[in-house]
Amino acid sequence: MNESTKSSSSWGAVVLFAVFTVISQLLLLYPLRGHDTVPRSIRFAFLGLAAIVVLHAFARRNRWNQKLAMILFLLIVGSLIEPLPAMVIFLPALLPIGHQLGIDPIQFGTVVVVNLMIGLLHPPVGLLLFVTSSVGNLRILSVAWEALPFLLWCLIVLALIIVFPPLTTWLPSRM
Repeated sequence: MNESTKSSSSWGAVVLFAVFTVISQLLLLYPLRGHDTVPRSIRFAFLGLAAIVVLHAFARRNRWNQKLAMILFLLIVGSLIEPLPAMVIFLPALLPIGHQLGIDPIQFGTVVVVNLMIGLLHPPVGLLLFVTSSVGNLRILSVAWEALPFLLWCLIVLALIIVFPPLTTWLPSRM
């Protein structure tokens, strides 16, 4: 790929990001008579897709940068939205990028699930923290502090399955 193609694709991504940003801002700022006319999930999807476009455009130079950008994006998404809606909203946009990067689909699915699971362990959504605090009749802050070691181990496992893909692809390849 020559320099003009790289430059034009980067500028195209910037323009696409600007369009997504304008649309998402209009959706965020457009209530009709005090009622929410556009569901939050649709607004979040537009903002997330705009972020995907930017991450893909600016990390294009290096495969590891793209993988890191995708992982950070999924960690942020996992902390803001529950896993199932996040997968429904973002996997159709992220799966082709993962395929383009040469990531095995099993590896990609494992990384996505672990990323979104980590989002269940810490605020602001932290669904597991809220469930644990209500079942144990404890304060959410004390549960969050006690969950920190588990969060650390989850991040270590995430790093290991990213750096060593055979950890997730070895057993399925034997079948």
